[in-house]
Amino acid sequence: MNAKDKQQQQIEAWLKGYVQTLPVLENGCPYTIRRAYSLAQSRFYENDFNVTRLKKKCRINRNNFSSRFKYFTGHTPKQYMLHLRIEAAKQMLADEAFSKVTAGRLSFALGFSGISAFSRCFKKRTGFSPVEYRNRLGNA
Repeated sequence: MNAKDKQQQQIEAWLKGYVQTLPVLENGCPYTIRRAYSLAQSRFYENDFNVTRLKKKCRINRNNFSSRFKYFTGHTPKQYMLHLRIEAAKQMLADEAFSKVTAGRLSFALGFSGISAFSRCFKKRTGFSPVEYRNRLGNA
């Protein structure tokens, strides 16, 4: 097994553990929203997983899905999945175990379409590029 395969396995294992730490919605929330929230958490890092797929998986075809999701979670489904991706990226960039993983590899592992989309989104939410963020933490 080469180094890239080992990195990919390490990333996948970390993401599975990370998903287990995410909060659960309260029971007062409608079942469809709880299901969508949980599914978004478990699949946010898949690059082909988006709001359309989320709605399809949950068998939701209502036009008001995004507004209902936001009402109960504080985020639209798209915002929530981006939030999960950025929070995971921040933790991985801060973790010395991932110091050899490039930002490009991380971007694809977290479901972004490419490094530029990841960097732009990361900088918009943190004020730093992924590399700057890692360097500030001393994990370069």
